[in-house]
Amino acid sequence: MGVLGIRSYRPFPATELRARLAGKRLAVVFDKALSYGYEGPIATDLKAALQSAEKSPAVFGCICGLGGRDVLPEDLADATRRAIADLDTGLRDREPDWITKALEGRVVMTVPASCLTVLGGMYPTSSVNVPWINVAFPSTAAAAAGTAAGLRAMGRADDMTVLAMAGDGGTGDIGIQALSGATERDDDFIYVCYDNEAYMNTGTQRSGLTPQGARTTTTWAGKRENLKDMPRIMEAHDIPYVASTSAAYPTDVYDKVVKARGIHGLRYIHMNTPRARAAGTSTPKTPCVLASWPWTAESSCSTRSRAASSG
Repeated sequence: MGVLGIRSYRPFPATELRARLAGKRLAVVFDKALSYGYEGPIATDLKAALQSAEKSPAVFGCICGLGGRDVLPEDLADATRRAIADLDTGLRDREPDWITKALEGRVVMTVPASCLTVLGGMYPTSSVNVPWINVAFPSTAAAAAGTAAGLRAMGRADDMTVLAMAGDGGTGDIGIQALSGATERDDDFIYVCYDNEAYMNTGTQRSGLTPQGARTTTTWAGKRENLKDMPRIMEAHDIPYVASTSAAYPTDVYDKVVKARGIHGLRYIHMNTPRARAAGTSTPKTPCVLASWPWTAESSCSTRSRAASSG
């Protein structure tokens, strides 16, 4: 066990960190900053730096000391204990880790400009260990459809799952036309919408999935309109599998992805992941369920001739 401190952040000391952490089982990173939508910047950069190492440790990111708050020794000890427990279980309490674990790592991801794309790291390194395609905001589903077609042409469609992941704006607003077209064609991929309930990566502007009454940087008096019920919209497209879940219940996320993996055609999973609102706005009383879809819900359309059972 040891402690490393980074004194110079840019250029990032990737070579030195790889050497120091070689052969180690776990690295716990304490960040006093939160990067857009996911974790601390040092944790993300460390994952990217270790990606090319043969025997790299698991990296557990912990956010602490925000707003000048004190960080106590017991806080560091508790985070370290949780990191060791996570490592021993083989699963991490993070949405992308549970999802790729459910797909056994045999997945190609398409991700638009979003909070999630920050996780991938800066070219030419990456903090993810699966094929990851960054695409334009409106084209997540279109890129996934093309990727699925390419895998079929290569004879690898049965070996790899195509996973499209986008936020509420990239799904219900900017990307809804591509998604609707993919459902009409019944393209063969899994689509996961992680619903932040606003455009979190660009300043917390309201989206079509922001709940009515919520205050954002563009709806200071509260949003007037109802939210779009995306699971119902997808169900109306008559696709083989629709489910809703919550990032607060990672094992439920895991189970739904495992089930979707065994079904062919376009499968849609709506994952509620509300984020803290920007400074200067109040935190709205938003539920952790959609208007008509609780997080435990599933729907398998029976009008199609395929193996799909109700949950």
